[in-house]
Amino acid sequence: PALGYDEKSTAGRSGKVADYAAMLACIQGPDGHAVTLHRTYLKDGEKAPVPDARKVLSAGISGGAVRLCQPAQELAVAEGIETALAVHLATGKPVWAAVSAGNLEKLWLPDSVRKICIYADNDADADFDGQAFAFALARRLKKEERRTGPRAVQVFVPRQPGMDWADVWRARVESVRR
Repeated sequence: PALGYDEKSTAGRSGKVADYAAMLACIQGPDGHAVTLHRTYLKDGEKAPVPDARKVLSAGISGGAVRLCQPAQELAVAEGIETALAVHLATGKPVWAAVSAGNLEKLWLPDSVRKICIYADNDADADFDGQAFAFALARRLKKEERRTGPRAVQVFVPRQPGMDWADVWRARVESVRR
């Protein structure tokens, strides 16, 4: 309910500026051990109005994920935690969050997973990072089939530029409420 939020001053010193509610998530490496902690600072049920509402406690998460569900024969992966939760709510699929677009490409997935559904952010209104890293992961997974055996790999991208699957979920919920 109250986690200190630090910012660096112009002098380069870090200090607490406020307390916010926070969503905490463990980022796990390929061996299943904790690598670091992801923090999302919140205010009134939304991301806090601060420059860095999302922070990772330390660097070096290469290939790690927030494992929101146990993997099965099928696993869905998404860039962010909120997006992964929305995918799970919409599809019922077990899901992992890569935490960032760049880490999505590096994501480690168990060889036992036979179907991987990659839910990309639609960054067509910016630099296409969401799509680029999602398709890079799909490409890597297909190339690894010599080692892992055949896998079904699909990439899903929201139709509207600037949207991720959490935006799609929110729009769906809003239309049901009306």
